[in-house]
Amino acid sequence: MFASVRFPTFRVDETICDARYLLMYLKTKEGISQLGKISPGSAGRNRVLSLKRLNEIMIPVIPLHLQKSLMDNISYRIDNVFHLQEKTASELDVLVPSIFKKAFCGEL
Repeated sequence: MFASVRFPTFRVDETICDARYLLMYLKTKEGISQLGKISPGSAGRNRVLSLKRLNEIMIPVIPLHLQKSLMDNISYRIDNVFHLQEKTASELDVLVPSIFKKAFCGEL
């Protein structure tokens, strides 16, 4: 992820929370909504987080071993999806020109 000097950075207490779990939660509709509630202004995606109100965010924290297991499982599935996308893209790179050639030659 990239950051701006306008935005604070934080460290996760890894004895109670997996950083991947926290990030995944904050990307959910609920997480984004909570961040929006403590980010004053109307500048859209460039709104600045209110440090004074940060403690208002409530994150459902499950046991650490379950967080890690969940995130390992999700990461594995995401890797599989990326692999399938790459495979499909390379197959389409071969297939699409062939379809166009047949279409222009009246073979479809």
